[in-house]
Amino acid sequence: MRSSSILIAVVLMVGTILAIFGHYYSKRQADWVEVQKAANTVDSGLRNEPLIALRPQVANLNAALTHYIDGGGGRRNEKRVLSIQQAIESLKWAIDHETSTSTVLDGTEDFSFFEKRSYLVAEPDCAESVGRLFLNSTVITRACLTYTEYALTKPNQSPKLRTVDLNTLRGQCRVRTP
Repeated sequence: MRSSSILIAVVLMVGTILAIFGHYYSKRQADWVEVQKAANTVDSGLRNEPLIALRPQVANLNAALTHYIDGGGGRRNEKRVLSIQQAIESLKWAIDHETSTSTVLDGTEDFSFFEKRSYLVAEPDCAESVGRLFLNSTVITRACLTYTEYALTKPNQSPKLRTVDLNTLRGQCRVRTP
């Protein structure tokens, strides 16, 4: 009789643990589905709307992602979470600079934005008159949008990374200046 009571207690404990795990897993999946829905809305908007009109969808995506992250430890470091976060910041930069045709010189805040994100693939040119690298803001915007589309549709995959070494380009640019 005593061994059957122990067996029942063990079965109940295992069942409870499995139920808690199942609940946590299904909640996690439901939260990620909301992130995917918001990402799909933004991705569709990229194809069909002016960039400026995407601000509310980007805010919704950010809110869904924040809710997902807040739902449990460890979610913040998931590859898919990082990809979506990077897509959001890239898209915000693109929206803010969409109409700009300015030159972005090395050493500026906008060039630093580009430099710190190796997933933004573009090759700077050399402004020989000043011996500094530069990019046109439209080139950075295009790189941001290319990455965003990729990250929103394939957040678990690694993006193409910039292969050009900016420090080498800087050195070559300085050498060419008179």
